[in-house]
Amino acid sequence: MSKIVEDISLKKRASVLCLLFISAVFCLVTEGTAWPVVYQVTIDGPITGFTRDYLRKGIKRASDEPNGAVLVKLDTPGGLISATQNIVKDILNAPVPVIVHVAPSGARAGSAGTFITLAAHVAAMASGTHIGAAHPILLTGGELKGDARKKVVNDTIAFIRSIAQKRKRNAKWAEEAVKKSVSITAKEALKKGIIDCIADTNGELFRKIDGKSVEVTTRGEIKKRVLHLSGQPVHEIALSLVERIGKRLGDPQVMLILLVIGILGIYLEVKTPGATLPGLIGAIALIGFLFASRILPINYLGILLIFLAIILFIAEIYVTSFGALTIAGLTSLAIGLKILFQTERSIGLQISLITIIGIVAVIGAVVAVLGALLARDFRRKKRTGREGLVGESGIAKTPIERSGKVFIHGELWDACSVGGPIEEGSPIEVQGVRGLLLVVEKVENNR
Repeated sequence: MSKIVEDISLKKRASVLCLLFISAVFCLVTEGTAWPVVYQVTIDGPITGFTRDYLRKGIKRASDEPNGAVLVKLDTPGGLISATQNIVKDILNAPVPVIVHVAPSGARAGSAGTFITLAAHVAAMASGTHIGAAHPILLTGGELKGDARKKVVNDTIAFIRSIAQKRKRNAKWAEEAVKKSVSITAKEALKKGIIDCIADTNGELFRKIDGKSVEVTTRGEIKKRVLHLSGQPVHEIALSLVERIGKRLGDPQVMLILLVIGILGIYLEVKTPGATLPGLIGAIALIGFLFASRILPINYLGILLIFLAIILFIAEIYVTSFGALTIAGLTSLAIGLKILFQTERSIGLQISLITIIGIVAVIGAVVAVLGALLARDFRRKKRTGREGLVGESGIAKTPIERSGKVFIHGELWDACSVGGPIEEGSPIEVQGVRGLLLVVEKVENNR
């Protein structure tokens, strides 16, 4: 019996030792190994300087993890070439894998989005999405002309080809996307070697790229990184309040409207002192404009022309030009708005000509109406204070020679006479004011 108990005890000890051995081996194998952490950055609007700051925030957050990665959910019509170049540079030199996923269905990687997708370590698209149409255009929506067009197009072609070659993607199609503004679907992009896979969800995407090897740049050195993201959760990087405001201000038309509201508000405050509200609104709008100017490049000549327009509008109130100054101001305003975003760095976005026309029409109407009202008030005889009594009629309450009392508008005033003595009870008319003394004249009954 004791023999059987001893055998059972030995088996238990052996089992415990086996478990301890397995645990030790597991600890040795997993020591220093961290689960991958995926941070998601959602880009669903025009590509601006704000977009770059947001993406860099995601890359920085992921690089702080031992095994981090960035997932970019992309849906954009395009954006600024300058911002796109900086974003591509950040992705190509990122110390962590950057996965660009054009999603959800119906999304697009238009224009600047094409460059960003090609630059990714892993490029994927959801079904029902498209990519391409990367031909550079002016912010105003027009085409570049002459040598400027040739220079920009050739530079853009070289830029997109270098990205495609770096990531071993279809450089020929990338060139056509710029030169001919071609656009293709997700299936066509996969077939042409533009993207690595088609996936509708994060889970499907991670499964399809599981085990894929990519190259990342860590402290100036290129290192291999094998992706094992299947089943891993995604942590979305939320925007702060300031970042959400910056995202909205990234639209050039919003920035333009802020500028106009700011100028109108300040203009109204200057012409109607004490109103407060127009000045407050104008100041807030101008602060928003200045904040947005960090995101979008502006042409300072356009700013000068806009302020010249405001000066001309104000001058119209004091100078009788029969509308000539207002017309000159509106012309200066229109030109200023048109070239406000025309810089070498602002190629890529569009601003509607209809918006410019609408803003000029609204401002023209406001300035014309306000100018007419202020001009009328400026020329109108004063109706308040002592000066407002000139020309008013009253009654002499005492005999007036050198001085006396008169009754006007229910009030007694000290008065002196011009044109001779005035008897008590006689009708009088105010001819002028000397300090606190009214200068009056007797009104004859036959007048």
